[in-house]
Amino acid sequence: MKKPVYSTEPFEVPENFAKQGYSKQALANQLMDQINFIAEKAKTTIEMPQVIGIWNQIQPQVEIPATGVSLSSLYQYIRKAIGRESIRVSGELILPTEQKDKIKLIVRTVGKKTERYEDDCKNINKILLQAAENIYLHIQPYILASYLYKIDKSEKKERCLAIIDYVLHEEPQHDDSLAYNLWGIILFKQRNYSDANKKFQKAIEEAVGEKHNLATAYHNWGISLSLQKKYEDAISKYKKAIQINDSYAEAYYNWGLTLTQQGKSQEAQILYLKASEIDPKYTDVYNSSFRIAKKKEKDQVVDKMGFRRPEDKNDEIKNTRVRPRDPLFANLG
Repeated sequence: MKKPVYSTEPFEVPENFAKQGYSKQALANQLMDQINFIAEKAKTTIEMPQVIGIWNQIQPQVEIPATGVSLSSLYQYIRKAIGRESIRVSGELILPTEQKDKIKLIVRTVGKKTERYEDDCKNINKILLQAAENIYLHIQPYILASYLYKIDKSEKKERCLAIIDYVLHEEPQHDDSLAYNLWGIILFKQRNYSDANKKFQKAIEEAVGEKHNLATAYHNWGISLSLQKKYEDAISKYKKAIQINDSYAEAYYNWGLTLTQQGKSQEAQILYLKASEIDPKYTDVYNSSFRIAKKKEKDQVVDKMGFRRPEDKNDEIKNTRVRPRDPLFANLG
């Protein structure tokens, strides 16, 4: 899917709001900020939208000789042909005469239903965020689902699940694999591992031609199996993920973690090292596992010689364990 472009036009605002600093461009800019805020919070590998103000674009109206076509029209045609058609957003802010402390925001997205929002005057940022969420719902719903997953601290994730259901039942279907993957993550965090495994399997079935989505689904299925202590099955899924993407640092890390849970520390070290070579954030994990392995070797020698093992004064080594990250570093895709 090509990276979408949101073109936001200046919003119409009441004169008294404009005097307070909410100019036409300022209000549109605030909506653009909320669109970008959702994209940043979502932290997904889907290409994020480009958000621009119409007033920042050069729209040449010069007509091409003997064609009757303006340069502006040709520019829009080329963008559409390469999959970068601009999604135009406009709107207006209204002060209802019957309710002095209320504001209404009307947002129009070309090709979509006009949406209306109402709240107290002091909550203008809140209704702008609601408007941005609704724009994503109709244009890039998986980004909205990922965003809701990140901000919702409850276990049920009801709003996120509602958007996942929307993704799976609306066209187009290019995000279905990611939606099933996210559903699986929610389920295994609820310890419903059986249903989580089924969702990861569906994610794999839907990931036709999408190598990244395929590797992600295998990886997360491996996490679910590992949490069920089905270690050999989990390792087989991590291997599948790595066969598809041999630079998948999280898969190497979680494979190593599974081996650690099986007591295979030396084999795990090799995988932690591989993960750290791909992504430096795993360097500490590798170093910790190396120190632990060295200490175990020393203890084994002391035990074989029949000496009493001394108390370990190195608290850093004594208390260090290789720990999972965000349960075993699940990847939203």
